[in-house]
Amino acid sequence: MIMIPNTRHSMIENYIAAIFPTLEEAAAANAILLDLSRQGVIRLERSELVGRSVDGELVSEGSDTDASMLIDVAALPGGGDEEARDELTEVMPAGMHALLARVVESDPVPINDAVSANGGIVYRRSIDEIEASGLRRFEDASEID
Repeated sequence: MIMIPNTRHSMIENYIAAIFPTLEEAAAANAILLDLSRQGVIRLERSELVGRSVDGELVSEGSDTDASMLIDVAALPGGGDEEARDELTEVMPAGMHALLARVVESDPVPINDAVSANGGIVYRRSIDEIEASGLRRFEDASEID
């Protein structure tokens, strides 16, 4: 019998924006992320469906997320959710839809596969990058005053 050692992969907390042509595709990818979270492949901490109208305005399209699966991100240290939302929605063209999510993952492949299977593209930023970016923006704004 061959024994394979139990190796732990490092878990990385990321924000993702998965961009899709339709809301239905974004919702389908969100459902897959929920399943991945239930299976323990990823940890889905928060998700939201948004759209950008043809005139460029962001519109919340709700969440198809099972609230019992989620962690209260407002209670987590570090924050950064609004900063992440702002940065990630900047890549979303007018007329498109996005699944914005805060996830903990050890491998990007499961999320990438779920998104691409539904016709989307994934943009990923680590929480550390988002928080550093927010701090730089805050410092830049403070220097102006």
